[in-house]
Amino acid sequence: DIEDDNDDDYENNTDTSSASTGGVAFWQISEINVHTFILHHDESQAEQLDDDDNDEEELTACEVLSLPHASLQKSWESLILPPHTKSHLLSYTQSALLFGN
Repeated sequence: DIEDDNDDDYENNTDTSSASTGGVAFWQISEINVHTFILHHDESQAEQLDDDDNDEEELTACEVLSLPHASLQKSWESLILPPHTKSHLLSYTQSALLFGN
């Protein structure tokens, strides 16, 4: 009689979690985003200011790098910013890229 009760319990508990039955958990992935990039190794390009008064000396306004650049590869991890600033910057950049096209 005890064996019959155990068999009935087993048949009625087929919806138990995988941890209690020793089964394998099933995960369903609905979406995977893959982003690839190529690190640029080219030299920076200097942007010069036009100075009409002095033709001999050119003033450098900025230097332009193609991104992502190999020289900046580990810089993001070394930034110390207030909480959530990095995620906000990434969200802003994604929005700018989306609406810039």
